[in-house]
Amino acid sequence: MQIATTQRAIVVEKTGGPEVLEYRTDYPVPKPKSGHILVRNTISSINFIDTYFRTGLYPSPKPEVLGREAVGTVTALGPETDKYDLKIGDRVIWLANGGYAEFSSVPAEKTIKIPAGLRDEDVLASFMSGLTALALTQETYTVKPGDWVLLHAAAGGVGILMAQILKGLGVTVIGTAGGPDKVELVKALGVDHVIDYRSDQGTHWTQDVLELTKGAGVDVVYDSVVVS
Repeated sequence: MQIATTQRAIVVEKTGGPEVLEYRTDYPVPKPKSGHILVRNTISSINFIDTYFRTGLYPSPKPEVLGREAVGTVTALGPETDKYDLKIGDRVIWLANGGYAEFSSVPAEKTIKIPAGLRDEDVLASFMSGLTALALTQETYTVKPGDWVLLHAAAGGVGILMAQILKGLGVTVIGTAGGPDKVELVKALGVDHVIDYRSDQGTHWTQDVLELTKGAGVDVVYDSVVVS
């Protein structure tokens, strides 16, 4: 397979607002260095952290192609990548830099092969939230069957995945959400008890938690919106 020497990409030459994002059709296709692979991207995500690099809050060399993750197909292997069990044609998701482009050279160790049957869009949409959910339930605190867990923002991107993981682990989950639609969504996930913190009753959620746990409280609280 012949790979083009130039590509389309969104390039940042200097820090600033959205106006510094420059669409280019002649940006060089990178050559994978040692330990890297070249991926032809099919879909890339937009994450809030991209704005940190664009504005300079997180200093980074310029010019720069933003984009922390993408899904695509392996099109070339750099030196010293044999140990990663990757081959040309593999469909992968990666976490590195340079996703706003047709091609990205990324560390082989930062890629994951995608099982057949999963859509690119679904894999990408769940990747960062999924990694966060796994880290919170397996590393930050190792959830055990029989635990009681308070999950704030249970209808959010991370919360939806966490609710399902927690129930799969045999946990009793108390979820909070704002508004009747989100409450119904959380209930549909199998969450045991759901508190609407926007209702009049929801302002007393701490008392509700104590009543549900018979005064014992919960084993862990996951709070991504500083409700606590």
